[in-house]
Amino acid sequence: MDQILSGPTAFALHRIPPQYRALLPSVPFIGAPACWRTVLKESLFRTLIQPPLYCLRQTRSACSGAKNLKDQLWLGDLPFGAIENYGSDLQVTSPLMTLLTLARIPHVSDVRLLMAMYELCGTFSLFAPTEELCAALETARSAGARFFEEWRPVKKADGRPSGLWSRRPLVAIEELSSFANEVRTYRCGARFARCAKLVTGICASPFEVQATMLLSLPPKLGGQGFKGLENNREIKLTSDARLLSGRVRCCYGDLFFENTTSGRPLDIECQSGLVHDRYESFISDSDRMAALQTMGIEVLPLTYDQLFNPEKYHAVCAHIAHLLGTKPPVLDARMHQMETNLRYHLFTSWNTPF
Repeated sequence: MDQILSGPTAFALHRIPPQYRALLPSVPFIGAPACWRTVLKESLFRTLIQPPLYCLRQTRSACSGAKNLKDQLWLGDLPFGAIENYGSDLQVTSPLMTLLTLARIPHVSDVRLLMAMYELCGTFSLFAPTEELCAALETARSAGARFFEEWRPVKKADGRPSGLWSRRPLVAIEELSSFANEVRTYRCGARFARCAKLVTGICASPFEVQATMLLSLPPKLGGQGFKGLENNREIKLTSDARLLSGRVRCCYGDLFFENTTSGRPLDIECQSGLVHDRYESFISDSDRMAALQTMGIEVLPLTYDQLFNPEKYHAVCAHIAHLLGTKPPVLDARMHQMETNLRYHLFTSWNTPF
């Protein structure tokens, strides 16, 4: 058990694309201070993983109390599938178990925990490799090394890497729900289950998560409380819509509301600068919007600035409420404070350590 990395350390590892994770040096036994000091001196390890190292312990005697080690004590049996092997000498809590160990850390707020859930359940990851890492990867490739490279970097309009990666979900929504029921009686299991229940679906970027949480969370948690939101809803296109959009069968609505008082479903499209700033993308988005409108679907483009700017955000929320046939919530002083807190975490915390 002494080599099982957990909590923020495991979360950071799960964020790293496999080809870079494969560059991690051998990790010796990290139970003793002298050994973990050796680990942290490894240049590549220090680049990929920042101290302190969080470690899962199953006995109190195994806890070290060392400055750059954070012990997470777990007494009793672990949930099934709680541990994964990264190479021959490194064990890490699984994505689901990592989320549960995050829930056990007092300074990790519900908002940060929910953001972590959305990321591991989503199709994106945040990782910006340093020049040292890029050079090490090229050296390994030149030496004949082959890597599992299913993760794809999302590039900016100028072709440079953005730090955003596209991949398959590490946790299925159904797995999150099932695991929440399984660990409900564990320490902090109720908190885990409460947050898991708020996850509405699979998001493809931090922007989609930001919009989803702000619009769907109840006002007491800082959101607008709009009900019925679905993420990346599959929309089957009619023959006319296929002709207009250039798509074969279907498209996906970023934030989709099926039931509105007008009877017209609402599709809110997150206009990310990474993929929507190019002329070709604009044409594609315009055709897509026209196609959906022919099917009786209201389409509302949402920009990052509209979400980030509080005044624009509230104006957009009023318009969304109108389209849904409802009213924006009336916020009291406490709700205003919760909204401020939610916005602070959503717009400042994605790349900061827990």
